[in-house]
Amino acid sequence: MPISSISASTPYNPYAEQSAERMRKAKTNANADAEASSGSSPMQEAKDRIAKQLQELKERLNQIMQQIERVQNSSASKEVKMQQLQGLNQQAMQIQQQMQNLYNQQLKIQEMEDRLAGR
Repeated sequence: MPISSISASTPYNPYAEQSAERMRKAKTNANADAEASSGSSPMQEAKDRIAKQLQELKERLNQIMQQIERVQNSSASKEVKMQQLQGLNQQAMQIQQQMQNLYNQQLKIQEMEDRLAGR
């Protein structure tokens, strides 16, 4: 069915445009409020972003460690356990590397702040 026949059969809703406009205004106001309230420096924003990423990675690493424990305690064959544990260990190592990279970024930001503050 061509688009024109679909739109021709769709009833006109006079409130749809008003509703859409109110939603656009609300979104614009929310974005403006968020920008105004944040008022933080780029370095602080970077520190906050890194802290959030670290927290997410820590939670994921904790989940993987729990999975490792479940696999170790499972009644699966040694071969199956070994395969699963290798995959989980690899994931854990990747997360630890990502965390190390974020810690290095934190250190660089702290060093920049110290230099700017004359410490």
